[in-house]
Amino acid sequence: MTPVPRRPRRAGDLVRVLAGLVVVGHGLVHLIGVVPQAAEAPIPDPGTAGRALWLLAALAVVAAGVGLVAGRRRWWYVGAPAVVVSLAAVLTAWPAAAAGTVANAVLAVAVVHGWLAEGPRSRRERYRRHQSAVIAEAPDPAEPIAEADLALLPPLVAGYLRRAGAVGRPRAAAFRAVLSGRIRSAPGAPWMAFVAEQVNTVGAHVTRWFRMDATMLGLPVDVLHVYDDGVATMSAAACSAIRVARMSGAEAGHAETVTVLNDVCVLAPWALVGLPVDWEPVDDHRVRARYTCGQHQVSAVLVFDDAGDLVDFVSDDRARIDGASSERLTWSTPVGERRELGAGRVPTVGSAWWHAQEGAYPYIEMRIHDVAAIGAGEGSGDRPGSRLSARGRS
Repeated sequence: MTPVPRRPRRAGDLVRVLAGLVVVGHGLVHLIGVVPQAAEAPIPDPGTAGRALWLLAALAVVAAGVGLVAGRRRWWYVGAPAVVVSLAAVLTAWPAAAAGTVANAVLAVAVVHGWLAEGPRSRRERYRRHQSAVIAEAPDPAEPIAEADLALLPPLVAGYLRRAGAVGRPRAAAFRAVLSGRIRSAPGAPWMAFVAEQVNTVGAHVTRWFRMDATMLGLPVDVLHVYDDGVATMSAAACSAIRVARMSGAEAGHAETVTVLNDVCVLAPWALVGLPVDWEPVDDHRVRARYTCGQHQVSAVLVFDDAGDLVDFVSDDRARIDGASSERLTWSTPVGERRELGAGRVPTVGSAWWHAQEGAYPYIEMRIHDVAAIGAGEGSGDRPGSRLSARGRS
């Protein structure tokens, strides 16, 4: 699978490296306990068993610090026991070695952050488990899309699917997209760079999991959107610990249903074949789609250029949600610069706009790096157990 692009460097990276270097230095100081006489250390000789404890602490703490400096995803698996072993060694030479507790506090804080960012309950790890479940449980693709299937669609949509390479393509049950770009909360708000990935399932069970790694004021912000048959949640946390946004409820589900329809139209047009959509031609360049999922029915106008490519998606059914308040506005997603990706010929650049009374403005600009259909054999599915029927908790 195409990896998520490397995100830009940020201030948090410098903090992580500095903390890691402090931890490495702290680990090396433990060697004083291994040969206290040679080092003329102000701690008593710990004896043979004590020296072994100090050596183990040195090795564990240095390994944890190296993993932290390198940004290893699961470095905290080593860091957590390293804190315990180091504290045990310090206690054998208390109070002479009391200063070591300061460095251990730095290590402990880093371990807690590592657990929040990458632990089993983190947004990142929950997304990975869900993606693995989608890959492992994806059925064999159904029979390829034929010209006869396109006859059931409006001419504009049928022509778009032909240009996207849908004819002859197997009907996969899911797809994955890799994105990057920038996002902001309001017209005057600063832009936040992000990298993101998402996985959607289509058909009888509709899900959309979207994970974003954004940067705000130099700090990391983890974002996870979860959609499951009309029920949607979103949560965002700065430094993986401080919640800065949350969205749920009926209005969130309605808005995300529009997003699900948009995903299919833009990223995986082949999935429009068989999707429960009622089509209504508007004019020579526009067609209206009405889509139902769960308790939500939404509509959007698809806009095509003279060549037959989709250039915009406009809906009045998506709300701009800000905390407890929400307001339905016209929402559009102009796209362009198409090329052949894993799931066919799709746009590679796009943006999303709110058309508010104070004026229209883009709140997200993105580049689409890859879109790939998911079927049997698309990856390892190395985590057993289905999670597709369980609603995500953000």
